[in-house]
Amino acid sequence: GIIAIVASIYSAGENGAQRAEQTLARLQDKAERLDELLARSAGAMRAASTAVAAAPIDSPICERVLARLSGLQTAPGSYALYGPDGAMRCSSPGFAPPPAPVSDRSGQQVEISPDGETLRLTLSTANRTIEAVAEFSRDVLRELTYIPGTRANFNLELTGAGRRMVLRDDYRNMPFVETVSDVAPIAEGRMQLRITLGAVPIRAIDVLLILLPVMMWIGAGIIGWWIVNRQLLRPLARIQGVVSSYRPGDRPLEL
Repeated sequence: GIIAIVASIYSAGENGAQRAEQTLARLQDKAERLDELLARSAGAMRAASTAVAAAPIDSPICERVLARLSGLQTAPGSYALYGPDGAMRCSSPGFAPPPAPVSDRSGQQVEISPDGETLRLTLSTANRTIEAVAEFSRDVLRELTYIPGTRANFNLELTGAGRRMVLRDDYRNMPFVETVSDVAPIAEGRMQLRITLGAVPIRAIDVLLILLPVMMWIGAGIIGWWIVNRQLLRPLARIQGVVSSYRPGDRPLEL
């Protein structure tokens, strides 16, 4: 019985650790979605910027290029395309980002707005001239990182350069729930995506498996006590009573 209990507890612990690993594996899926969005946006914006730069200034190409650019993305965003002189040529309606130099030698700069509401991707040419800008809102990234069919009770935040964007704040700690957390790099390590959620270390079925040997042990004890008491002790007590009450001259004993 003790060996069975210890084995059940060990098995429950192993299952809990496996469930925690599976839960944290969602973080990689969310990080891959963000990386895919940034990578696809960068490639599409460079192609769109090249097309706009090759067209005359008065060409109506902007509307078609922006529509094509938006259709290629996995999440909606706002875009601005610049010419070779660094002047903005095309932009999404109502989107006019302030010009800012790109300090990253790779020609890409990813940053969170000071208010934590938008994520901006800025591309530049080899001579550090701004080429294109894309912005994605917090709500858009929140929906992008949510995996359908999974529970939404987790915390998710994007951090980088001392700034923070809260994508989800739905985790609430509960009794008998273990809090786990992990971090995944975003945009080649420029940013980090952190997830915090709860993993149930022992489920109801695990508790049942742990208690089952105890219940079997108790049941076996009750059955053994009933058999010994009814089949052995009671007949012996009757025999003892008959023998004790026997007196010489009485009729013969009939056990």
